[in-house]
Amino acid sequence: MWFFIAFTFAAILVRGYVLVAYLRRWQFEKFKLRKTPGNIKTLVVGNLQVGGTGKTPFVIFLLNNLQLNIAVLSRGYGRKSKGFYKVSDDSNATDVGDEPLEIFNSHNKQSVYVCENRLEGISNIEKLGNYDLVLLDDGYQHLPLKAQKNIILTPFSRLFTDESFSLPVGRLRELPELAGKSDIIVVTKCPIGLNQSDAQKLEYKLLKYTNSVFFAHYSVVGPIIGHNGEKFNSKKAILVTGIAPTSLEIKGVDVVKHFKYSDHFQFSQKQVNKWLDFCEKHKIQGIIFTRKDRVRMLADVNLYERLNNNLEVGEIFTEVEILFNQANQLLSLIKE
Repeated sequence: MWFFIAFTFAAILVRGYVLVAYLRRWQFEKFKLRKTPGNIKTLVVGNLQVGGTGKTPFVIFLLNNLQLNIAVLSRGYGRKSKGFYKVSDDSNATDVGDEPLEIFNSHNKQSVYVCENRLEGISNIEKLGNYDLVLLDDGYQHLPLKAQKNIILTPFSRLFTDESFSLPVGRLRELPELAGKSDIIVVTKCPIGLNQSDAQKLEYKLLKYTNSVFFAHYSVVGPIIGHNGEKFNSKKAILVTGIAPTSLEIKGVDVVKHFKYSDHFQFSQKQVNKWLDFCEKHKIQGIIFTRKDRVRMLADVNLYERLNNNLEVGEIFTEVEILFNQANQLLSLIKE
């Protein structure tokens, strides 16, 4: 009886969310409320699933390879500020969000901006520099903006076509059939040995939603110390992550324990005490963060200094490789 009631309630929630998402998109399309900025090119890297599709590493990949003068625009999820900000050397995750700061630090202080209103953000960016492209980290569901190109990311382990439910019960932000076609779909986090026959089977499932499908392998780099890439010397360490669920394979270090937290988790004195106590008890000299988590830790200077004074602090990050020698094809398609 209770199972039936819970299932019925969940079904109502899902249908209600889907209906609202559909009506909102339909309203923006029907009444032509979406705007395409006329003086600057825009490219959205987004997804139809919540968390874990690999947007930030893919944005960094594009920055490293497009060879254009690019400004990155993000909502700045998790920041406590509001409005338009330019990320700088003095920024911290509290001001601008962890992902924009990670992008900024990963690509030679690239021009990175945050603004929850993407159209306002693009307008301000146009006034600040002569950019070839505004690259939006997320924004596929930001309906006031109609970008010139959209790239949708979906993980190899669970394509969006395999999702059964939308929010708040499932992981879909909106039903794929209602979201319209994207210009490019990239299947992320593929195994390095993926063969073309298996890839073609996945491609066949996705061609309903796009004309172009690519496959990308994500590999973990590090651990290193800081942005200078110094060697991490500890042979045993703990791993701390506050990211969407993902598989992390770290070579050359015995990870004694993995402390897992939710995406964008705000670390505090309580967590630091727990890590230090564990390391002291087990005679461990090193602690490893993902790059995104480390920039969030740096927002609290005192906490970070306490860690740094007691342990060797390393970071890992993700690099993207487009499979089947199709990187140039993907980049050319974006730059058309």
